[in-house]
Amino acid sequence: MLTLSRAALGVSPSSADLDCGTIASGIHPAESGPKMTEATNSGGPFSYSDYLRLDKGLAAQEPRSSAHDELLFIIQHQTSELWMKLAIHELNATCRQIADDNLQPAFKMLSRISRIFEQLNSAWDVLRTMTPSEYTRFREELEQSSGFSVLPVSHDRISGRQQEPGK
Repeated sequence: MLTLSRAALGVSPSSADLDCGTIASGIHPAESGPKMTEATNSGGPFSYSDYLRLDKGLAAQEPRSSAHDELLFIIQHQTSELWMKLAIHELNATCRQIADDNLQPAFKMLSRISRIFEQLNSAWDVLRTMTPSEYTRFREELEQSSGFSVLPVSHDRISGRQQEPGK
């Protein structure tokens, strides 16, 4: 059971009602965080949020329906794409290390790739909490991006082939 104190949430002890909407609306990951001391291109300090470009990442979810579970679906697939991008990056670097006969770093990278795929697999546990009927509440809104074309696109991306837009 999750127990939160009113003080930890920034709510005064005299508040009779705990308004979770007010608490959640006051949390802005893209605006918070410590300032980094390294310089940006303009020479000034930038925040951790700036470095990660959280404003863009957190604004990249645009549900097309009013279905509650669509945000889960979007975030699951966006994070899976990011993990796949990292796996491809690591795989390319591994190939270069092997070609240069640098096996120690290559083994480390292969281990990392293995962990990435463990992460990808376990992340689907969250999506499995969505029932088929919950998925059908927004599936029509997905049109061509419903997931039936994902395998060929992923295969082309992993193999290094680019797919033409709209196909």
